[in-house]
Amino acid sequence: MSVQTPNPNVSIASIRKQTERERAKLALDYVKGLESKSAKVQHRYRVLLVKLPARLHANGLGQTVAFYLSAGEKSPEHDVVDLIGKSLLKAEPPASGRSLMEAITMGSPEDYRSLSANARSLANWLKRFAEAFLAGKEAEEAGHGTT
Repeated sequence: MSVQTPNPNVSIASIRKQTERERAKLALDYVKGLESKSAKVQHRYRVLLVKLPARLHANGLGQTVAFYLSAGEKSPEHDVVDLIGKSLLKAEPPASGRSLMEAITMGSPEDYRSLSANARSLANWLKRFAEAFLAGKEAEEAGHGTT
């Protein structure tokens, strides 16, 4: 078993950009997966995803996750929390093996700040892709025969 040594040619900035690209890809794949759903469902996800960055900023990660979880296990809100958890728990070694709420409530203040920053970054990507690819209110109304 060999020990990998850090590559001196890789800067912290390039590692952050790679992580940012990974978040963008995760968000894009998620939103593209929603395109096959009905206009009504797309609109509901669009509203959730567009509001997510503001909710994280105003209420914090813990409160936002708790609010989304309160919508129920089969809800779009819960689905969004699952995505956030998948992204954050993979990205944060201190949080590995714990649920998202455990990571939020039991981690150190430094862990919470890191989780929050990564959640905000993912939320910004989700918002942009939702605005670009998911049906808005007009499409939902058009699908119901109203103009």
